Amino acid sequence: MMTDMKFSNNKDIHQFITKLLKQKSIQLAKGKKHNFLMINNRKLAIPSTPSDFRSFQQFKHDVNRFLRRT
Repeated sequence: MMTDMKFSNNKDIHQFITKLLKQKSIQLAKGKKHNFLMINNRKLAIPSTPSDFRSFQQFKHDVNRFLRRT
């Protein structure tokens, strides 16, 4: 697992992703521009430099929505 890698410039998103990667069903995939979380064989882009103050809440909502769809 890549625990020393920086996933996002937002500290809340970074901490949330490190907690998520400890689960076995969630994996990290690298892309050309963004890194992705693989949740149930679906890609979710990780916001690396979010400019919106609600980006953490929106990302958390998207992850929870992907986890519900099993």
